[in-house]
Amino acid sequence: MKSKTTALILCIFLGYLGIHRFYAGKIKSGILYLFTFGLFGIGWIVDVVLICKDNFLPNQAMASVRTTSQPAQKNTSTPTSVSVSAPRQYVPMPSFPNFTDGYGLQYEYENELYLINTTAAELNVKLGGEITFKQEPENEHDNQAVAVFQDNRRLGYIYRGQTQEMANRWLKNGTSLLGYISSVDISHNKIKYKIGFYKPLAEMQKETFKLTGLRQKDSIGELREDNIRIFSVGDSVTAEYDVAEEKYIVWCGGCEIGTLPKNAEEFAEDKKKIIGVLTKIDFDDEDKCSAEVELYK
Repeated sequence: MKSKTTALILCIFLGYLGIHRFYAGKIKSGILYLFTFGLFGIGWIVDVVLICKDNFLPNQAMASVRTTSQPAQKNTSTPTSVSVSAPRQYVPMPSFPNFTDGYGLQYEYENELYLINTTAAELNVKLGGEITFKQEPENEHDNQAVAVFQDNRRLGYIYRGQTQEMANRWLKNGTSLLGYISSVDISHNKIKYKIGFYKPLAEMQKETFKLTGLRQKDSIGELREDNIRIFSVGDSVTAEYDVAEEKYIVWCGGCEIGTLPKNAEEFAEDKKKIIGVLTKIDFDDEDKCSAEVELYK
């Protein structure tokens, strides 16, 4: 487990030599920093910010992700209250964990909140703060209404449509729903929220695939094969479709670790994002890597 404090000290004092990147296992970019004085000082400064925001080390990026044997914890970062004097404010938002308490993330959406007899300024919501959902079958205007709450305060409602229909089904079945406020625009009187729909893993389809493209470089020039060395079997992964490459790129802890083979596309069924778990990492006598992931949908 790499230390944030150690990485920060190395970055502050020796960042122009890329020592902090060698420490984090980012060998290729470390060499690049060494010969360019920390990408001419720009990369050095950016890395200090990333380390402080817990977005640099692999173990930092994985801190909110757990497998089914290690349920994900709720976001513990302090939500930000929106000041009425600020016309618009956005802050980095938490992401939904792939797995939580035996459930897997099946869908996630971002929508605008339907406000009634109030304004975004008056609500003074907490950006990134958790929200809950409650059916209101007794609602005189819509017996399918789903209210959105934060700290036991009703903020508004889910708009009619697909998200409302899905929320009603999930709430009726007692299936897991997670949500948080994602943005507030006081000047335009708009509040957006994100909602994650979870399904019991026992009810999800799963299939194992061998990763491809391990010897190719990622978007910042590092070998995916080198990236995968810092992870372990059981780590959570995400496969996201890349339009440019026309392939599903597999991510783990913020790093590209490979692509899905062609036969996985039928399993994916054009879903933009699929969750999974690393199930195998092997290196042969020539130090070539092979890896497998188990995907859920």
